Amino acid sequence: MKSMDEEQKGKKIKDVIRNEIEKEHLQSVIDQLIRDVIQGELAEDVDADAVVGHLLDSTAVQSLIERLGVMNHKSQHLVPTAISVPQNIKDQMLGGRQYLYLKICGGRAFIDHLGISNSSGLHQSSFVIHVALQTQRFKTHQISCECDPQISEGFLFDLQQLKPGCAAKTLDAVELLSLTAPITLVVVKEGHVANPTLVSVYTLEWRSLLTQPSSSNKFVCQLMGIGAEQQVPIGLLDIEAILLPPVEKIIPHESFVEHLHSTETHLGEKRRLFVSYAREWWREYTEASEKHRKRMVRIFAMDECGKNRFVCEFVRVLEVGQALKSPEEAARWVSVLPTILDHQLPAGATKPWYTLGTAVMAGSLNIEGKCSLLCSLLLGFGLDAWICIGTKQSGQPHVWIMTRGPYAAITFWEAITGSRYLHRVGQRAAHGYATIGSVFNNKTFYANCQDHGLSTHFDDHLSYVLTPALWSYERESINSGGLAEIRSAEFFSAALMNTVPEGYTFKGFPLHFMHSSPRRAFSVILNSSIGREIIEGRGDNVTLAVRAVTACYPENVFVTWVMVACTFRQLG
Repeated sequence: MKSMDEEQKGKKIKDVIRNEIEKEHLQSVIDQLIRDVIQGELAEDVDADAVVGHLLDSTAVQSLIERLGVMNHKSQHLVPTAISVPQNIKDQMLGGRQYLYLKICGGRAFIDHLGISNSSGLHQSSFVIHVALQTQRFKTHQISCECDPQISEGFLFDLQQLKPGCAAKTLDAVELLSLTAPITLVVVKEGHVANPTLVSVYTLEWRSLLTQPSSSNKFVCQLMGIGAEQQVPIGLLDIEAILLPPVEKIIPHESFVEHLHSTETHLGEKRRLFVSYAREWWREYTEASEKHRKRMVRIFAMDECGKNRFVCEFVRVLEVGQALKSPEEAARWVSVLPTILDHQLPAGATKPWYTLGTAVMAGSLNIEGKCSLLCSLLLGFGLDAWICIGTKQSGQPHVWIMTRGPYAAITFWEAITGSRYLHRVGQRAAHGYATIGSVFNNKTFYANCQDHGLSTHFDDHLSYVLTPALWSYERESINSGGLAEIRSAEFFSAALMNTVPEGYTFKGFPLHFMHSSPRRAFSVILNSSIGREIIEGRGDNVTLAVRAVTACYPENVFVTWVMVACTFRQLG
């Protein structure tokens, strides 16, 4: 018979293990491991000892054991082993500032490299680990690709930079807890021949140091695959971290957990509301026209960690100081970065869209990653930049960049080649893009409601119908109204009723100028709320019309009347 203390201790251990499995989402990994072992057994009866043995040898379970060992030390209130800080790191520190020192102590269980050791001398590739905290970024030297790579490199982060307004005093524990800036570890595989390949991305929550009396701790980081391979273990990294100087007053562990839970709950609720709104928006969009379902409209995309994000999250205003001197140079740099083509992805893989920080460190990018990087750089240079999702003239889906200049000048940027194309309505295009399904940047998302791809549809007949109205406006200015003008208005109304389809709305905006410059006239139209509303009209089957007439007077004086108009069917 077991004593009561033993039963309680056993129950406590089971609860701890269960909590760790739920927290790290290990249940699905363990289930898959068991299925793999069972399928691999040739005999009808499965050996239970073999299943347990395979589980114990797995990376996921080994990582769980490591974490439980650390938790066991905590429960016994043992003082963690002191972390040694090299003198050259201490020499970089300034008084009155809070720092975080992080050291990568080694790697284990990189199962894709079993059997490879340093002694072979046949290494054709290596690892590089990028370590980033917002704008502060470091990277290791090249690390041999092997099962248990030898790593011993440390980096110093200035936490005061995360709160510029608090530079006058050292950040305390409460202020550090308010920071939402995890450390990102990006593992990239580099080869002598092949392009750099993103292997894994890990987010380290360093604020748990605030709960430790020594302000230090050791972490076992389980690296997982990229995108759709997020459930595939890659290996383990052993990491030590310490706050310098140690905080004077620690945060109770319960308060720390409650703070994280409250933050995650708040963000989760905001995301739930947004997803609900996006679903309703998509329903209204697809109900407006059957054609909308077939368009290249992408609201969410999977990031490198397998998380679905709103596409606007992949773009932000990016300034790079003196590193790049112009938008053209930015396009050139992005174009020469190695490109991951679709045929280089694993069969059936879902293409991840790298977040901006990862995109900068990944070394090679797919087309979507290049577009998010280039669009962010162009926004940093002050351009009105957008990512376009659509098709080429061949019908193949494609992603590229658009910038809007003065007087509605449109320029397309090809992120793969760095080429730029000026798009002019009505002229033969050299770019090869056929349709746009949606455009977005860091602030706004639009889906295309038109029916003619990139080309706005103009109705020549409707434009012609506008002519009598423009002449009547000039005659009215001379005669100040009269029966003739009344009759002209009646004829114009009758013409519109006969031209505009039933169920459609007509909007027109007449205005006059004392010059003949189309560019100046169009600028005035765009600066008018009514004119812009017509040109950027939203609806189903939007059709535009424009007409101009000129009245000439002595001494080279003339008056130009212009009307822009549109017809459309209301959405919904």
